[in-house]
Amino acid sequence: MLVAVSLETVRLQIQAKCREVTFSRILSQIQKQEMLSSSQRKVENLVLDGYSVFISGEAGSGKSFFLRSTIKKLKEAFGFSRVAVAAPTGIAAVNVGGTTIHSFAGIGTGSKGAHELISRIQANPDVVTRWRNCSVLVIDEISMLSRELFEKLELIARSLNDNTKPFGGIQLIFSGDFYQLKPVVTDEGETSEEDIYCFASPLWNDCIDSSLFFSENYRQEEVELKLLLHDLRKSGRKSRKCSHCHKSGHRKTYKGKITCPVLAANQELP
Repeated sequence: MLVAVSLETVRLQIQAKCREVTFSRILSQIQKQEMLSSSQRKVENLVLDGYSVFISGEAGSGKSFFLRSTIKKLKEAFGFSRVAVAAPTGIAAVNVGGTTIHSFAGIGTGSKGAHELISRIQANPDVVTRWRNCSVLVIDEISMLSRELFEKLELIARSLNDNTKPFGGIQLIFSGDFYQLKPVVTDEGETSEEDIYCFASPLWNDCIDSSLFFSENYRQEEVELKLLLHDLRKSGRKSRKCSHCHKSGHRKTYKGKITCPVLAANQELP
């Protein structure tokens, strides 16, 4: 016996199946990422033992996930007010539940000299208290922090905490990828491109005990896509091993004339 099924019914059944498959895939990815990997757990133990670390890795390697998990444990260990979470920009700060480094430090744009900034901070009791209560400072997207600003913050921390240890004795957790976002600088002047990065500062090795790299990519599953992203990150070139990329680079291009319509501006409309 044949049963008549409308096209609309078939369409709805296909949509429902697609939603089911998509949900199952998303749920699988969430469950996979709910726990830190063994290597991430080792890094977390270093952090909880009091070491200052720099964490790097390509996009999708779990840096932000690791930070959110570790920040929660640090706040449980030290207290909420003793763990400061920041980033060079507002959008980056929101991703880890923090604020901008400029706001935390009370330095405005940070363009003034270090001693002038210290005087400014000392005139604000709330900011002074914030610095002196800080036991751990987490900065995400550290690649956007310039060498100049990093050195200013280091001097400010030592001065306000009256502590000669690197960064005034504050434990540091830096995260970011120096292959991605450059430091925010208004005038590079005669400074070379390499020298604008905070890791170029001689103070970097004094402040950071260990630099660690997350190599596993949790965001992408396709091997060739991972290879492409890795090569673009390192050299800006497509890998010859990536067959899809190789084929796409030899597509025929359209050589005919393209007519662009001229549209009226708002001010020209009645």
